[in-house]
Amino acid sequence: MSDAGSITSSHYISPIHQQQQQQQQNSGNNYKSIIMVPNEKTQSSSINNKKKRANLPKQTTVVLLSWLNEHLDHPYPNSKEKVELMYQTGLSSQQLSNWFINARRRKINLLREIRSNTTEAN
Repeated sequence: MSDAGSITSSHYISPIHQQQQQQQQNSGNNYKSIIMVPNEKTQSSSINNKKKRANLPKQTTVVLLSWLNEHLDHPYPNSKEKVELMYQTGLSSQQLSNWFINARRRKINLLREIRSNTTEAN
């Protein structure tokens, strides 16, 4: 018989259930009769404990995308530009840096494509 605290291929036994199993074993009951089904409380509390991420305000995104669109050839703001963007958006230096890192990965090619399609149409 395996240890009550071990993880088997079929299920995980929580510490609370381990304690119950030990009590049942000591009293002569078979611990395998316990059916472990998560209840609504345990499921909802684990969901509520996750930190929710909010998107940036629309005006902040507009300011940053405008700057990015004007600087597609070199999408790296210098120190002075960063300070100005931090002032305009209310973002911290770290938030601003992260936004630009993500924007260069996710948005820059789309903005360049839009720019090239616009210049071709003219």
